[in-house]
Amino acid sequence: MKRLSALAATAMLALCFGASQAVAMEGGPGAAQAAGQSAGSGQSASGGSGAYQLGPSNNVGSIRVLSPGDNGNVTQSNSTTAAAVAANTNKTDQTVDQSQTGGGYGSDSTQIAGQEARNAQKADADATAKQLGAKNDALSIRVLSPGDDGDVTQSNSVGAGALAANGNTTDQTVDQSQAGGGKGSDATQIAAQEAGNHQSADADATAVQVKPSNTATSIRVLSPGDDGNVTQSNSTTALAAALNLNHTDQSIDQQQSGGYGSDYLQVAGQGAWSGQHADADATAIQLGAKNEYTPVRVLSPNHKDKKHGKREDAKAPHGGSVEQSNAVGAFGLALNSNATHQPLRQTQTGHGSSGLQVGGQGSWSGQYGSADAFGLQGVMRAKE
Repeated sequence: MKRLSALAATAMLALCFGASQAVAMEGGPGAAQAAGQSAGSGQSASGGSGAYQLGPSNNVGSIRVLSPGDNGNVTQSNSTTAAAVAANTNKTDQTVDQSQTGGGYGSDSTQIAGQEARNAQKADADATAKQLGAKNDALSIRVLSPGDDGDVTQSNSVGAGALAANGNTTDQTVDQSQAGGGKGSDATQIAAQEAGNHQSADADATAVQVKPSNTATSIRVLSPGDDGNVTQSNSTTALAAALNLNHTDQSIDQQQSGGYGSDYLQVAGQGAWSGQHADADATAIQLGAKNEYTPVRVLSPNHKDKKHGKREDAKAPHGGSVEQSNAVGAFGLALNSNATHQPLRQTQTGHGSSGLQVGGQGSWSGQYGSADAFGLQGVMRAKE
């Protein structure tokens, strides 16, 4: 057992000073295997997008005097969109396979394997969309001009979307096997694994809409006919998503079998560290949204009422349907996903032999997710 204790001390020193250096063996024929692996990855991704629209204006005017006829549809739109994507993906694979067979009487066999993986990722995505003073006007005036007006569709839209994503996969495998050692042989297996992963994702989306205005006016004087549908909308949307995905897999498989009265030592250590941070902010602001629809009729019946002989009021609104909407939406999502898997298997067989197995595993995961969504709508007018 003294020889076994000394062998254990030597193995622990080898782990402390690095598994990439072989242990010196004394006496008799010796076989040594040493394997060292190190992988370091650093990634940074930044995406920025900005869209600005100042004072966009769409005007449609139709004036008819003693001019019967139909007006076509009117479609007006002011749109501002900003999108940003920052993405990182990383995959690290490390494999060590060691095998020793056929050692003679009193032989010394040593296997040392070390693996280390470091991954750092950062993704930052910012999207900003601003629309100031967007304006859509549709005006139809008829004097002694029978006819129909087409549909009026008006919209002011602002959208901002940001996505920051990190994906990381680390696989480490050590397979050590020793067989056939002669009587009184010494066999040593040392394996160490360490994996560190750090991820940070930040996504910001901002959508601002100030004083969007939609106005539809229909004036009829002694002009029978129908007004089309009126659809008006002001929409502000901000979307932000920050995602982190991490998977760490570590596997150690050690097997020893040999002759009578041999000493066996297996030492395995695994350590995994994962840190993730996700921050998503979404802000949507809409100020002074305004939708107005004003129909004025003077002795101007629509076709349906005229057909049924109904009496018309001087300013009774007749025409298509009217739809008006002001919408503000903000969405924020921060997501962290982490999986750490560390299997450790040690097997020793031998008649009348002394065996020592030491296995250690450590795993630490830190995750932080923050999602903020803010929506503001002020001074809204919808008039029919």
